[in-house]
Amino acid sequence: MTHRGHILVVDDEKDIRELIQDILEDEGFQVTTAANGVQARDAWRRGAPDIVFLDVWMPDIDGISLLRQMKEEGLLAHTNVVMISGHGTIETAVEATRLGAWDFLEKPLSLNRLLVATERALKHLRLARRNPHGQQLPGWDIDLIGKSRAMQALRADAERLARYTMPVLVLGERGSGRHQFARAVHNLSPRKDHPLEVLDAQQLNNDPTRWLGSVESKQVRVGELSRLAGGSLIIDDIHLLSPELQNTL
Repeated sequence: MTHRGHILVVDDEKDIRELIQDILEDEGFQVTTAANGVQARDAWRRGAPDIVFLDVWMPDIDGISLLRQMKEEGLLAHTNVVMISGHGTIETAVEATRLGAWDFLEKPLSLNRLLVATERALKHLRLARRNPHGQQLPGWDIDLIGKSRAMQALRADAERLARYTMPVLVLGERGSGRHQFARAVHNLSPRKDHPLEVLDAQQLNNDPTRWLGSVESKQVRVGELSRLAGGSLIIDDIHLLSPELQNTL
């Protein structure tokens, strides 16, 4: 029997391991499970999985530390890692992303979210294997083509950030390509077919009601940014935005 790919599931909770295993085997994947860090390391080194579902909190070693070890051993080059956690934080997600994690799922696991994350991770692996030398992948603005190590790292960062819905802060001097990078994140994300708006912070400061709407005397005024539902908003010079508006956003 030909499998669609090899997946390693690492979680100290037996019910969750078996649930994910049953779902993914029904989808045609070969699935290996591990209950702790020691088993995970052995299976990872031995089996070269395509995708790893890795629990953040385990009794012997946390998932972030295990991810760091596997990265140091060079075992992430051909594997996409999806972190799973029942009480994850933004800081944990950011650190996992920095180390090379592909996605971050929260417990209780959604069947649809699990399958979507699996299919997207597998699709990305196939693209990467057909594109081993870092040529431009679909979704990139023409200004971001390049083969230098710095540009390849930039592309990798945008691809990782595009998987999340959390806000992204892009820092850089004027003319350094901040807008191109932000647009690339949008174009690589599931939001790519939805609107993208670029606003200067002063536009929001000068007329917040126009953009964000208001509620007065039980009357609701819908702001213009409501049309971006499902899309992306780029705010230029966000450090100039008033603290009140930052909280509102």
